[in-house]
This record gives sequence, C-alpha cells and structure tokens, in this order.
Amino acid sequence: MERLKANEQKSGLPIDYYYLGGGDKNNADRGGQIQKVNLETLEKSLATSGPIKVISGQADLMFRAITDKQAAKLPTWNSELQLIEHSTGVLSSQAYTKKLNRDAELLADASERAAVSALLLTGATYPQQTLNNAWGLMLRNQFHDNLPGTSIPKVYEHSWNDGIIALNQFAGVYKDAIGALVQTLNTDVTGVPIVVYNLLSI
Repeated sequence: MERLKANEQKSGLPIDYYYLGGGDKNNADRGGQIQKVNLETLEKSLATSGPIKVISGQADLMFRAITDKQAAKLPTWNSELQLIEHSTGVLSSQAYTKKLNRDAELLADASERAAVSALLLTGATYPQQTLNNAWGLMLRNQFHDNLPGTSIPKVYEHSWNDGIIALNQFAGVYKDAIGALVQTLNTDVTGVPIVVYNLLSI
C-alpha cells in the first residue's frame, strides 16, 4: 500500500509491478521459478476483493495500458537505476562485457546458420565441437553477476578473454562455412564476382 500511495503521489497512477516467482534470502538463487506460495497467494488475491486489485498478466501489460497522457506525468529518472540491496550499476557498468556478449550472440546465430547451410548444401562437416566450445564460453559470461556488471574487477579479465575467444571461434566457423558455400557457386561472370551473405533471417 505504501508503494502504491507513493506512486500515486509522484505520477497520479496508483499502480505497481511485481515479477512472479524468484528466490528469497533463505533459499538464495533458486533460478527464478514460481514457488507454491506464489501461486497460492496469487489465486487468493484474484479470488478475493480488497483495497488492491491484482491482475496477473504478461510483463508488458501494465506499460501498454498506460496512456500517453498518463505517461507524461511519470517522473524522469536521470541517474543509475538501483536495486534496493545490491547490483548498483547493472545497466551502465561493464559496457565492454555487454558489447562482447551481444556481438557473440549475433555471431553465434550467424555461424550456426551458415554451418547448417554448408552441411546441407555442400556436405561440409558440421563443426560441433568448436561451436560447443564457443557457446560454453559465451554462456558462462552470461552468469547473473558477470553480464550485469556486478562481479569483482578481476573476473572481467577472464570474461573478456573468454568473450574474445568465443568471438574468434564463431568467426572461424562462419568464415569456413561461407567459404564452403561460395566454392559451389558459379562465378563465371563478366567482371568481378561478388558474393553477399545476408546474416538476417529476412
């Protein structure tokens, strides 16, 4: 109720938002699953009437329901978004780590697509071990303290190294697969033949 009243005073909107599920202090880091007590509380809240109306829905439901006129009244936050107990800086710290991760995600997808295409169209060997190694390095860096930027500084020396190795491995797979595909093309044309490989699925 205090949060609802505070939100109403700031924006005119007596609304709040909670994720369903998650760990707790006594059983830290359970992986965010919905616990029995969460479901029981939700069912009770939906079945009874009280001072607060509870709506269970998708994560963006509340934000899509806010009108432009209402949104104009919301306060502007011009600083770091802080969690109450930890993780200050999750959005703005470790930008290089975040960039390595995003680059690896895109290149992983592109290399997988190219490798499968080369396998199906040319019979090239699918580089499963190399891809598994690269995926392992990339996914390890997505650990919930690493990617948000709340690990100790020493950790990032290792994670940057892993990220660069993953990028190199994905790039090697990508280059080899494109090379295998290009070798099957008829490039007997006037002028210089140019091959363009579209990374996108569109």
